[in-house]
Amino acid sequence: MQKIPFQTKQEWLFTTLRDMIESCELKPGQRLLMDQIASDFNVSRIPVREALLQLQAEGLVQMEPHMGAIVSPIDFSSASDYFAISRELQVLAVRAFCDRGEKADLDRLEALVCEMESAAGSDDMATYSKLNQDFHDLIAEKCRMPLVRTFMKTYQQHWNRFVRFYHLYPMREQRMKQTLKEHRDILEALKSRDPNAAEKASRIHNLTGLEDHLERMKKENGI
Repeated sequence: MQKIPFQTKQEWLFTTLRDMIESCELKPGQRLLMDQIASDFNVSRIPVREALLQLQAEGLVQMEPHMGAIVSPIDFSSASDYFAISRELQVLAVRAFCDRGEKADLDRLEALVCEMESAAGSDDMATYSKLNQDFHDLIAEKCRMPLVRTFMKTYQQHWNRFVRFYHLYPMREQRMKQTLKEHRDILEALKSRDPNAAEKASRIHNLTGLEDHLERMKKENGI
């Protein structure tokens, strides 16, 4: 039987609030009242304060003068900044993977791309979107650069808010079909152990992704 790790009230509350912020259940700009949170979750103010400070350190909560804590706002103009961060982290990951990835890792990536092609063939956009995330998560994990993986997980928390706030997933059919070749290009570069080709393919994939997301966000905002 798997042992369930012990969590303090502060750790549990932090995880719960973080998940609520990431899913936009707690909306961008929403006030977070300590007394209300303490009452809702049946805890004292101490773990609430500690959880909010930890969320502030991760950039998910802001402390505003005379207002207390609020969920960090989502700014449309910052989407390009988030993609720039993602692009450079993914470049580091694919270049390292070329040197450190193992055959079993490549086999799993190959299987994921085949599954993506199958999902695209049946217009299963929800499955394709999940496999797309699995593909990039696997590269981040198997590049064997723990700091890159840590930074990408932190980045993903913030980007997930954009995804939910602007309803960016599942991806559109047009984008799904466009990315098939992009993922195959990344995979082939990794299989060839060619870091320059892998970087080029990764940058192209991120740039086309940014263009698609900005277009959808503008429509969602009525811009």
